[in-house]
Amino acid sequence: MVTLVLLLGTCNLVFGEIVPAGGGLGWDGLTYAEMVRRLGFMITDGQLSRYYSQRLLPSLIVKTMLAVCGAQLSDQNIIRGFQLINLLALVLGTIIWKRMADLLSLGSSGVWIGFASLFLNYFATKHLSYAPVTTDGVALLVSLLLLWLFLERRPLALAAATIAGSFVWQLTGLYGAILLLSLHLKLPGAESVQLPTAASDWKRNDGQMRAFRLFAAAAALTISILVLSQLPGAIKNGSLVRELAIFVTGAPSLLVVVLALWILIGPILLSRSLLAVLTAAPLRFFLLAGTALLLPQIAFTALSNPEVPNPSGVLYVLNWIVFPLAGKGKFLMAFLAATLLWGPAVLLIMLCWTDVSTELRKIGLGPVGIVAATVPLAGC
Repeated sequence: MVTLVLLLGTCNLVFGEIVPAGGGLGWDGLTYAEMVRRLGFMITDGQLSRYYSQRLLPSLIVKTMLAVCGAQLSDQNIIRGFQLINLLALVLGTIIWKRMADLLSLGSSGVWIGFASLFLNYFATKHLSYAPVTTDGVALLVSLLLLWLFLERRPLALAAATIAGSFVWQLTGLYGAILLLSLHLKLPGAESVQLPTAASDWKRNDGQMRAFRLFAAAAALTISILVLSQLPGAIKNGSLVRELAIFVTGAPSLLVVVLALWILIGPILLSRSLLAVLTAAPLRFFLLAGTALLLPQIAFTALSNPEVPNPSGVLYVLNWIVFPLAGKGKFLMAFLAATLLWGPAVLLIMLCWTDVSTELRKIGLGPVGIVAATVPLAGC
C-alpha cells in the first residue's frame, strides 16, 4: 500500500499538472505562501487572522524544510514543499491506517477497501498534487493519527496530537477532546438496540418515543435558531426570497442528515442516558480534554489579530448547514460533491449507513461523537 501511494505521488510530482490560479498557489494557497515567507512578521504586525492561525503548522513545516535546504522562498519552491509534505502525509497516513486495521481486526478485504477509500480517490490521487498549497493533506493525517491513538488507548500522546493538530485544522481540538473524554467509556448494549420501524413499535415503548421526541425537538430548535438568525440580514438586504430558495434547496440534504444522526446516536439515547455515560469518565480525562482544547485557543488569541476578518468560522459553517453553498436549484448537491471528491466509498457508506453506525458504536463513544459532529457538514 505504501509503495502504491509513493508510486502515484511520484508520478504526480514529475508529470502532474498544477492549478493555474494564483500562479500555482491556488486560492487559500496565496495566504499559506505568504505565511511561509513572513509568518513572524504577520504575527508581530497584527496581520494574522484567527482562522489562519489555526492552519499555520503546514506553512511552518515548509518554511523549515526550505530553510534547512537553503532554498529560496520562491513560489515554485513553496509549491514543491507543500507537494512533498502532502505526499509524506499520505504515506504516514497509509501506515497508520494499516495499524488501525490490525487493531480493529479487519480482514484483507476490509483493509483494502478502507485504503482505497482513503488514498485512491480524487482527493488523494489528484487534488493534493493539483492544488498542493493547502492544509488538507496534513489534516487527513492528523485525523487518522487521533483515531489511531484513541484505539491504542494512549491519552498523553492523544492530547499532544490534539494540541499540535489544532494548528492544522480548526476542528482538531473538538475531535481530540471527544476522543479523550471517551477513552475508557463503553456503550454496553447500544450496538444491539434496534430502532423502531413501525408505528406499533413506537406505541409499545414510551421511552423510545420520548427519546425520539427529544432528539427531534433538539434538531428542530437548532435549525430554527439558524434560520431565524438569517432573517434580519435577509430582510435588510432584500434577499429574503433568495435565502428561502437556498433553504428549500438544502432541505432534502438536511432531512437526510437528521435521519442519519438518529440512526447513529438513537440507539445510545434509547439504551442509556448520555449524561450517565459521560459522568463515568475519570476526572483526569476531563482535565486532559480541557487542556488539549483550551491551550491552542489561548495560543490563537495571542498569535492573531481579532480585527483581521476571518474567511470562515463556526458561525459560517453552521449557516452553510441550513443554507448550503450549492445555492438554489441543486438538491443533494453536497452529497454529489462528496462522492466526486472521496469516491464511491461515500455512496457505500450511505447505502450501508445502519451497519456503519452499528460498527461505530462498537468501537466506542468517541468515534460516534466525531461522526455525529461531522455528518451535518456533509449537507453543506
